[in-house]
Amino acid sequence: MFKAKLFLKLCFGILENIRDDFLDLLFKRTQPYENDEKLASAKLQKLGKGDGRWSLLTDHINNRSVVYSVGIGNDISFDLDLINRFGCEVHAFDPTSFSKQWLHKQKLPHKFFFHDHGLANYTGSANFALPQGHSVSFSMLEAIEGRHHHVAQVKKLSDIFSTLGHSKVDLLKIDIEGGEYEIIDDLVQSADSIGQLLIEFHDRLIGKELSKEALNKLQDAGYTIVAVSRRGLEYSFSGPSYPN
Repeated sequence: MFKAKLFLKLCFGILENIRDDFLDLLFKRTQPYENDEKLASAKLQKLGKGDGRWSLLTDHINNRSVVYSVGIGNDISFDLDLINRFGCEVHAFDPTSFSKQWLHKQKLPHKFFFHDHGLANYTGSANFALPQGHSVSFSMLEAIEGRHHHVAQVKKLSDIFSTLGHSKVDLLKIDIEGGEYEIIDDLVQSADSIGQLLIEFHDRLIGKELSKEALNKLQDAGYTIVAVSRRGLEYSFSGPSYPN
């Protein structure tokens, strides 16, 4: 019976990957490209499912790696893949009530640590709203005219490092519905402490000009683009201290 269940679980996982690869092609998602010769032989993999898929370098990801996953909503497929495949220590951050209620119902592995605050360019409280047409993805953008407004706690990246006792992280994933533009300067200042950076830019909420400016700042700070999704919103970077 156990072997049968294991076999069915394996088959279901393979079918999910085939489905997501098909959706990648259909909706033009997650097309990796390399722009640096030293990364040409690196192991670039896609983890997670559906909109929660990300491309990352896995050469130096292992059971000693520390990962910050900022903005999870109701999708931790990427986080679970990291834990299950590599044994990483994953710290997930999301201050929204929807996410906290959803996580409370999940069976989580012991290497998954949840923190009920968000990431911002200051430490304090922030107003969050759920944009029209969204079900779980709250935004800190003041221009958003949404519903389900509430106030939640946020922290600067340096304060999160200090609180958790980390001097660096091997991987930082950020999906915070437009709030990423406000923390670009902090990411620049912390560039040597971030092995890889995965970030989604929300052009649809704020326009493309800020994304171009953010990309220029990150690349000037030594981040190297490793992959870009087919829809052009999710970027994967290696940090300046990423091992050659």
